[in-house]
Amino acid sequence: MDLEEKLKQSPDLYKTLKEIEEFCKRIWRAPLLSGFTSHDVSHSKEIIHLLGQILSPIEDTPASLNDHELFVLLASAYLHDIGMQYLKVKDISVDKLTSDEYEIIRKRHAEESYNIILKRVQKSLIRDDFHPPEIEEEYLPVIAWVSKGHATEFFEETIQYFQENPATPLNRPLRGELLASLLLIADELDLQSKRV
Repeated sequence: MDLEEKLKQSPDLYKTLKEIEEFCKRIWRAPLLSGFTSHDVSHSKEIIHLLGQILSPIEDTPASLNDHELFVLLASAYLHDIGMQYLKVKDISVDKLTSDEYEIIRKRHAEESYNIILKRVQKSLIRDDFHPPEIEEEYLPVIAWVSKGHATEFFEETIQYFQENPATPLNRPLRGELLASLLLIADELDLQSKRV
């Protein structure tokens, strides 16, 4: 199932998704950490493809995602790794990081993605291309939490958050736990030989 094609049924959400995709393309033009596996738009596209395969059996059933859930899931698929393009460890330049410091980045990138999505970018960030598109304010926390939950270190915290704070942007109930779980699964499935 082509999830982006399906989202075209909601033109405003689809337009915002395309703006998010273009933002991510700009961000990933020059990866900061070239030694890491791909976290760019091609990785996001593969995740979206995998999500389409996962969700295909429930298409047109009561369990299928509504347009707002689909938008949050796809936006999170594009934005979940943007923290990899921003992280600093103790203000050490990228070319001088040790393997331990690289591991810190790997573990913290989901939280940094969360912060960036919520527009809490640190003042020390000076990049002309780091201006996320306008996203309806009520979607931001849901996208941020779903993105954060893609990392196993933050998954339980994310599930607990959604259990205690059911997602209802624009008074539309969303299944936050399901969306975070789907993103985590698809991200893990993309850890295959071509990314190693």
